Amino acid sequence: MQCFAVKRGDSKERLDPRFVLYGGHQVLRGIPLSPLGQLVTREPDYGSGERAIPIKSSNNVKYIRITDFDDDGIVQDNEFATAENIEDRYRLDDGDVLFARSGATAGKTFIFSSEIGPSIFAGYCIRFRFDRAKTLPQFIYLYTKTDRYQAWVRSIQRPSGQPNINKEEFKSFTVPLPPLAVQRQLVRKMERARESRRRKLEQADTLLAGLDDLLLARLGLTLEKKEYRPFYAARLADAWSRSDPDFHSPKFKALRESIERCGQPILPVGKLCLCIKSGFAAGRELQAFDDIQGIPHIRPLNISPHGELGFDGTKYVPKDSVAESEIIQEGEVLEIYYTGRTGGQYLKTAYILCDDYSELVSKLFLLADDDRWTDKKPNNHFKSYHEVLRDVEAVVRAKVPDRLDRLRDLQSAMTNRRARRNDFFHSTSLLDLSVTPRNCVESFCDLLEYGELLLGTDWRQALEGCRNFATLEVMLQLEKLAFSDPSITSKVSNILQNWPRNIRNNKKRGVHVAEYPEDLHLRLCVTCGGKPLRDKLKALMPS
Repeated sequence: MQCFAVKRGDSKERLDPRFVLYGGHQVLRGIPLSPLGQLVTREPDYGSGERAIPIKSSNNVKYIRITDFDDDGIVQDNEFATAENIEDRYRLDDGDVLFARSGATAGKTFIFSSEIGPSIFAGYCIRFRFDRAKTLPQFIYLYTKTDRYQAWVRSIQRPSGQPNINKEEFKSFTVPLPPLAVQRQLVRKMERARESRRRKLEQADTLLAGLDDLLLARLGLTLEKKEYRPFYAARLADAWSRSDPDFHSPKFKALRESIERCGQPILPVGKLCLCIKSGFAAGRELQAFDDIQGIPHIRPLNISPHGELGFDGTKYVPKDSVAESEIIQEGEVLEIYYTGRTGGQYLKTAYILCDDYSELVSKLFLLADDDRWTDKKPNNHFKSYHEVLRDVEAVVRAKVPDRLDRLRDLQSAMTNRRARRNDFFHSTSLLDLSVTPRNCVESFCDLLEYGELLLGTDWRQALEGCRNFATLEVMLQLEKLAFSDPSITSKVSNILQNWPRNIRNNKKRGVHVAEYPEDLHLRLCVTCGGKPLRDKLKALMPS
C-alpha cells in the first residue's frame, strides 16, 4: 500500500487523494502568483458547436478544433475545416490561448497566430484573452508546457466519467508573474529552444522516411513504380489461404516476387525468434491510476509509424498483477496487429442512433414548450441539426438559465459526435468510424441526461414506465464511472453474483448475466431485479 501525507494548509482546495498525489496542491512559495482568471480582458468563453465542413475556398474561415493542434501547435499536414455557420463572437484574435476542456487531451493548449488566417474555435475549447499590460500570452502558453501545469491537469481531472476541466477550474490555475521584460526574455529563449527542437525532429522524420528505400536497395530488392489502383482482383485459387485485400494488392504481390528473386537467404520470422508471445488486454478491473501503483501498459497508440515509443495517454496495470515473463526486455521487438470485434457493428449502430435520438429529444422539447414550433424554415426547407439545437438553447436561456451551462456541455459533446457520424457517412473517412465501448456508453449517458434536463419529470416517468429501463440506466452510469474507477466493475459483479438467479419455478426473480466473449466485454441483460436491485446498484454511485 502506498501512503503519503500533505500539510493541512495545502489541502484547502480539494481533499481527494488523486489531487494531492499528482501535486495539484503544490504552491510556489516566495513567488508572486496570479490566477489566470485575473489576467484576462474578458470572461473566458466556450467555442462554437457548429458542424465542421470541408473548406472549399481559400477565403473560408478556418474552424480550429482540438484535433487540429497538439503541444507543438498545428499538427503536421493538418487539413483545416470550416464551420457550417460562422459567428463573429467565436472569431480568434492574435494571441488568444485555447484550452482543451474535455477528452483524453483535456488541458492541452494552443496559441492563435494571425498568420493562420481568419478563424473561429470549436466547443471543446475554452478561449482566454489575456491583458498584455499584465502578462504576455506567449508566456502563459509556454508556462502550460511546464511540469507544474501538467501535474495540475492530472490532479484536477476528477476520477469520474470523461476527463473534463471546466472554465472556473482553468481560471483558478495560478502562474508566477515576473516583470514583462523578464517574460519577454524567457519567451525568446524558449522559442529558440522549441525552434531548434522542431528542426531536429524534421531532420529525423526525413531520415526515417527514407529507410524503406535504403533497406530495399541494400537487400537488392527493386520495385517497379506502378500507378495506384483503387480496385484489383485475385484468383480464387490464390485466396484460399489468405483472403485479406492487402495481401493480394499489386504492391505486396510485387514485393513478395522481388524477395523471392533477390538472391538473399529467406527465412520466416518464427525461425529467427526464441519465442513469439501475444500481449494481454488489461480490462477495467486490471488498471492502476499511475506509475506509483502500476507499470506502463504499452498499446498500439503508444507506438508511432516510425517505431518511436510515446507515453501520452498511457494506461497502467497493477505491479502485482504482472508476471516477470510479461515484462518487456531490452532488445525485444513489438509488432502491432489488429483484430476485429464481432460486436463492433453494434457499437457503431448504437452510437449513431444516440445521435439521431438526441435530435428527436430536442424536437419533443421544443414542441412541448410551444406546439406552434416547426422544424421547417420560411423557405420550406428542414432546419439543420445545429439550428434545432440553437432553438433549444434559446428556450433554455429564456426560461431555465441555470441549466444553460450543462446544456452547452452536452450539446458540445453531441455536435462533436455528429461531426464524426457525418464524416463516416459523407466523406473519405467512410471506413474510419472507430467506436469504443466508452464512446458508446458516454453517448447513451449523455442522451439520457439531455432528455431529463429538457423534459424533467415527464422524461423520468416515461423511462420508469419501461420494464427494467431504470435499472439499465443505472448500469450504464456505473459502466461510465468504471472507465475512471475500475473498482466499480468488481463491485457491480459482486452484487449480481450474490443476487437471486432465475430458477424454473420462479422465472421472474433475480437477474441473468449473459457474457459474449467475442465482444471482449460483458453484456448484461437484466431479466428482473426490480427496485431492490436498482437501489443496491445506485448505492455505488457517488453522492
